Amino acid sequence: MGWFFGSDEGGEEQELCNHVIGAAFSVRRELGGRFDADVYRKALDWELKQRSVSVQAQPALVVKYQGRPVGEFRPDLLVGERVLVELESSPKLTPRRLDDARRALAAARIARGVVLNFGAPKLEYRRVEAA
Repeated sequence: MGWFFGSDEGGEEQELCNHVIGAAFSVRRELGGRFDADVYRKALDWELKQRSVSVQAQPALVVKYQGRPVGEFRPDLLVGERVLVELESSPKLTPRRLDDARRALAAARIARGVVLNFGAPKLEYRRVEAA
């Protein structure tokens, strides 16, 4: 059984999430915890590209209902077209923020993601799965 999501499934997603978390630690070491989430998004985008990881910043993802497009949303980052990354810069990562990320995963039909909070005393990260 894998340590990441509790099973051996999703090996590629696990690897992508590990890349994201490693890059986030690098960004946090360099910038600290004093900036807006947009600054961290741009820095993380750059850091992942330097590591040769495929990343899209704020891509438009279509939300469908019964197969019909009904809207769109823009996550902070989409890594490897398989992992959604949401960023925060607040004193504490809240359960509500994690729930929001799970709903975004479900809407995008993406199985896994990472929520990063750069504003806490130490980098906070949570791996999440669709609700």
